[in-house]
Amino acid sequence: MNKLTNPKQVNLMMDSVFKAAVLDESCRGYLIRLVNLITKIDKEVLKENLTIINNESSVQIINEKRKTKDIVLSYRDGIINLEMNRFYYESLIIRNTNYITGLHSTMHKTGEKYIKLKSIQINIDSFRLFDDDLLVHEIYLRDNDNNIYTDSLIIYHVELEKIYKKCYTKADKELVKLLQLFTERDVDKLKKIVKGDKDMENVYNKLVHITYDELPDSNDEYWDEIAKKEIREQGVKEGISINKIDIAKNLFKRNIPIKDISEITGLSISELNNIK
Repeated sequence: MNKLTNPKQVNLMMDSVFKAAVLDESCRGYLIRLVNLITKIDKEVLKENLTIINNESSVQIINEKRKTKDIVLSYRDGIINLEMNRFYYESLIIRNTNYITGLHSTMHKTGEKYIKLKSIQINIDSFRLFDDDLLVHEIYLRDNDNNIYTDSLIIYHVELEKIYKKCYTKADKELVKLLQLFTERDVDKLKKIVKGDKDMENVYNKLVHITYDELPDSNDEYWDEIAKKEIREQGVKEGISINKIDIAKNLFKRNIPIKDISEITGLSISELNNIK
C-alpha cells in the first residue's frame, strides 16, 4: 500500500479524500453531526436512515466530457448531495445547481405515484461567496413576494472563511469545531483540535492513515483544471490592465493554494510569498 506523499499535510476538501475518510463507516458519527448542524434534519432520523448511495452519476451535464462520481446520501425524506468547492469560478454555481436539480428530477420515474421527496445540496466552500457574516446560507426557490415556493429543493453554502468569526451561537460553535477538519491541514495541530471528540478523532485517525489504494476514482484534477482555466479567462476578461501581482492578491483572498496561483499567474513561489 502506498501512503499519501506528505503525511504532515491533509486535505479533506478533495472529494476523493472526503469519500475515503468521512464516508467510512467508522466516521458515521461525524457525518451525521455535520449534516444535522447544517440542515437541522433531526439527528435520530439521520442515525436510522442515512445511507451512502455514492454511485456514478447518471445525470447528464451539457458539455461535460466525463461522468462524475459525486457524494450522494439518502435518508428518510430524500437525498443529500455534498460538494467540496475548493475554487470559485464563474460556472461553479450553475454546474452544482444543475447537478442537484438533475438528481431531483430523476427521483421519480414516469408513471409513478408522486411522493414528495427532498433534494438537498450542501456546498462546503473554501472561499467567501456572500458578503455577510452568516456561516451557513440556506437557499430556496421563492416567489415575487419572497415566499418559499417549494421546500423540496434546498441548497446550503457553508463558507469556511467565516469560521474565524468571534461570536457564534452554541450550535454554530459545534459546527465550527467540526469544520476545522476541512481548514486545518497540519496533522500535528489537527491532533490537538480533535482531542476529546470521539467522532472527530475517528475522522482524524482515518485521514492520517489514508493510502492511495483507498482513494476512489475521482474528478478532483479534472475540475481543478477547469477552475484554473476559468480563473485565467476571468482575469483577462475583468481587466487586461490588471497586473499579475493584483491577480495573485485576489486569488490569495479566495484561499487558492499558492502552487495553483503560481501556475495561473506565472509568478514563482518565492515571488508569491513576498506578496502575501
